[in-house]
Amino acid sequence: MNENRTCNLPLEQVLLGISKTSNLSAFPKKDNYFDKYCEIVAQLRREVYKNVNAGLATLSEQSGLYTDHGEEHYDQVVLYAGKMLNVRDDNVDEIIQKAIANNWVLKPYELYLLLLSIRFHDVGNIYGRENHEQNIAKVIQKYNINHLNNNRLEARKICEIAGAHGGRTKSGSKDTIGVLSDDSGSDGHLHDIGFRKIASITRLADEICENRNRTNRLDEEEIPTHNLVFHTYAYSIVSNYIRDKILFIKLEFKDSYLSKEYQVYEKKDNGESILVPIDMASVICSRLKKAELERRYCNRFLSEEIQIKEINISIDIISDEKEEHSFTPEVLRTKKFTLKEVDYPSFGDTIISSEVREFLSGQSN
Repeated sequence: MNENRTCNLPLEQVLLGISKTSNLSAFPKKDNYFDKYCEIVAQLRREVYKNVNAGLATLSEQSGLYTDHGEEHYDQVVLYAGKMLNVRDDNVDEIIQKAIANNWVLKPYELYLLLLSIRFHDVGNIYGRENHEQNIAKVIQKYNINHLNNNRLEARKICEIAGAHGGRTKSGSKDTIGVLSDDSGSDGHLHDIGFRKIASITRLADEICENRNRTNRLDEEEIPTHNLVFHTYAYSIVSNYIRDKILFIKLEFKDSYLSKEYQVYEKKDNGESILVPIDMASVICSRLKKAELERRYCNRFLSEEIQIKEINISIDIISDEKEEHSFTPEVLRTKKFTLKEVDYPSFGDTIISSEVREFLSGQSN
């Protein structure tokens, strides 16, 4: 069966073009790495992706309805990784030539590892949300994933790179990318590979691809109480795109969302999880702060040409009622601001200014 039809995103087409070259030294073996990649993706689509949402919902410590972690999510992360690398449908051939000439930000084999790291980064959720970053190898073994279950070295590196998209190190640090070794000369063909670079692209692409596509519709009666605020936030992201190394995010919230009290689970010191109240403004500020911290963190490991230099935010607060003869709601107030490093860094850097909080609470225009 020809599985290549499942791999047609711009970044995947770069791998296709590279794999057609006679430059066999670009990869560890003489195999066609695009064919291998597509066979792995096809198996994930057939056997794994369709089960991730169910595992996440039923096997997580707090069962419920989480935002989408099905096959479309992985496609979106591949798409946004391509946007970070400035790969578009109209410049794929140009990128292929640069990669073959070793004049691109990724070596051919690094591209292969990046694509697979993205394809596996969230599959551990099939066993529940907790520690899902550590369960990637378990999925590879259980499903006997083509080309990886019998290549322990390559599988281990993919698990390490993909697993660095979140969680903590063994010492409890959040610096999961920093602990990756970038010079693995003892690993045979895995020498001279930028593992931190690949992990950073994976992690940042995963962070910035969040939008309303991850929640099909906002039916409050069908969404568990402790999940509702996160679905509402995701549904409110009406656009997100990269242009000139700037991430643009546009959010649109109904006015009633800001006055509504939501609930989330919070873990107490004794390990018990209890429902606590939370408002939408707090969630908005927290999620935007996280996006900015992820941008700053991942930029440490990326060359300047692929860094995201700032995040441009636009928030519209809209009326709950649409105009009678239009699908366009009335915009009650708008706030635009930029997230980036300013002046000398300090431990008290709040990331999200008090003006944004006041705007969300309706205290300013």
